[in-house]
Amino acid sequence: MASAATCCCVLPARRACVVIGAVLTAVHAVAGVALAGAALYFHLSERIHRRRPAALAVAAGLTLLALVFQALLLAGARRDRPPLLLAWLVFSGLWYSAQMAGLAVGLVTATAVRDWGLLVGLVALCAAQALLWHWFLVVRSQYMQLRLNARPPRRGTTDETDGGQEKEKMPSDGRSEKEAPLSRGDGSSTVDQKTENSV
Repeated sequence: MASAATCCCVLPARRACVVIGAVLTAVHAVAGVALAGAALYFHLSERIHRRRPAALAVAAGLTLLALVFQALLLAGARRDRPPLLLAWLVFSGLWYSAQMAGLAVGLVTATAVRDWGLLVGLVALCAAQALLWHWFLVVRSQYMQLRLNARPPRRGTTDETDGGQEKEKMPSDGRSEKEAPLSRGDGSSTVDQKTENSV
């Protein structure tokens, strides 16, 4: 039997998924509340341009949407529910891909204008993105393991003994082929012939 998958060779995959779900849920909850509060504050104060509160509101909405899927990951990891893990994998795959596209555009732009401070910040975000993709692979590994465990055992096409060899075919009289007497062409067996010769 194959060994259970682990995260960073330390935690089992199931426990790692629970930890990942808890961390991401907490981070997105704090970020979502902070962005929503900032958008509401700037909207009510009207001290900055109208587009910025709208952008903050969109960011807050996306963050809160991501929070829902992080909660699904946490619940799916704790209860061993593959559909919940699959929902998180689909959303996170799209979410992380969009983030990578934004980072690529930012890196090209920062390099073109030689904004080294921005470039350093984007490189740090790329490192964080690599960690997120590693967590994605851990969750995927746990999802595949749960799918494998949920499959019914496959039945063999032939009956096999404990040694892996086929059972001996039994004739209608209950004796094996090795025990059954050999018959001659006239219908009498070799055992009967030997009895007659001895007499």
